[in-house]
This record gives sequence, structure tokens and C-alpha cells, in this order.
Amino acid sequence: MRRDLGVDVEHLPGGGPRAGLPPGLVAFLGARVESGFDVVSAATNLPARLAAADQVVTGEGSFDGQSRQGKVTGRVLELAAGMGKPCMVFAGRAPGGGARTLDEVEDDPGRRMNEAARALRELARRWAAGQV
Repeated sequence: MRRDLGVDVEHLPGGGPRAGLPPGLVAFLGARVESGFDVVSAATNLPARLAAADQVVTGEGSFDGQSRQGKVTGRVLELAAGMGKPCMVFAGRAPGGGARTLDEVEDDPGRRMNEAARALRELARRWAAGQV
């Protein structure tokens, strides 16, 4: 792309030569790459909503080391912390800790998977009641 079109996509944020569609869109159509989180955050007015909140709650299936590296949950945590808002993370699992997990209300791994919605409701209920 650099040779034929004069567009260097090698160091494109979220791009590079193996990034799939974004480099082609940039090189051929003049597109720009933006963070999906930033687009959705702006469209939903998330910063103002967080500013008005007393408590922020977010969640992820597996809250792990990658969660704080640009994933939605990590970005919500960053925004909340920047505003001094407490933030609770609910997760199916959290190998490194830092979240309330479904195993707090359901010991059996098979039932946790098959009845995740029920377990999440119970975990949230207990959290809201100050029981976990």
C-alpha cells in the first residue's frame, strides 16, 4: 500500500499489515480508524451519564489482564476512576481478581454456564443488599 498508493498503514493504530479491513479502508477510501469505545461513548453521552451516577456497574465474561488494556470494561473503569466514582465489575470469572464473580453464588461450573443469567441476578441482588 505504501509503494502503490503512498499510504503507510504499518503503524496504523489498530492496524498494521495483518489487521484486515481497516488498512484497506484507510489506503483506498481515506478512512480514519477510531476507537469503537470512543464512538459509542460519545454517541451515548457516557461521560455525562457517569458524572451523574453515584455508582458505576460494568461487566465482562472474563475479567482478566486484557480487560484493562482498551476493552470496554477497562475503559469504563478508567472513566469512573477519573471522575472519582466507585465502579463495580461483575464477571463470569476473574482469574486475577478485581471483580465479583458468579462462583460467589454458584459453585457448580456447569450450572454457572447454563444458568448465568440467574447467577448474575443473584450476585447483583446480594451486592445491592450489601451481602457480598
